[in-house]
Amino acid sequence: MPAPSRAAVFRQLRDFLRHDVKNIFRMEHGGNYTAALVLIVGCEALSLLQGHAPDTVFVQLLTKHGLDRLVAKDVASALRNGLAHSFETKFIQVGARRIELVVSWGKREHLARGNGPLRLFLNVLTLWDDLTQELAAFEDRLKRDPGWADRAPDGWAKRPARRARAGGASVQSEGTRCLGGSLQSLTRPTLPSQQPAQAMPAQNQPGPVSAPGHVHTNS
Repeated sequence: MPAPSRAAVFRQLRDFLRHDVKNIFRMEHGGNYTAALVLIVGCEALSLLQGHAPDTVFVQLLTKHGLDRLVAKDVASALRNGLAHSFETKFIQVGARRIELVVSWGKREHLARGNGPLRLFLNVLTLWDDLTQELAAFEDRLKRDPGWADRAPDGWAKRPARRARAGGASVQSEGTRCLGGSLQSLTRPTLPSQQPAQAMPAQNQPGPVSAPGHVHTNS
């Protein structure tokens, strides 16, 4: 299957971002990390569409406000990898000192500093405004360069695919439910000794286990 054009990929990215960010920002507070993760992944996709390193656009969003480029790259890495892998920002180690990244819902000035402990504030509303400008600039380039817009992004058709495990055959046929195991296991006859046990009465079934929630601040 041929890779889609750069313009088609961009339109999908732009529309998905607008839809998701709009819904996140409808919350009065509490979506700090969700908003930041959507924004930094959106920046990563926009970078790749231009054939740049994944952190290029996000770094530009920070350096335009005066942050040093190398520091901006550290912030991008600490924010992106922290939120994606543990839903918490990582600290940035500078010598013997640690800087904490704080994602602000809107009250804190973008890239403001704080002490005790050392903190760097990232305002998600400002980040979205800046990313919106980058999206508009990219769309303008597509209009000015139709040939570039119609070409597939470099390397887009070669994006790595996740190789299925042995049980992946269970999702290869249309209309087949993904129940685990392989299709062969679903077609074997059920022996009498393998009949499923009767369901427990509702009043005896264990209730759901609640996981501790992540606390967001309205800062």
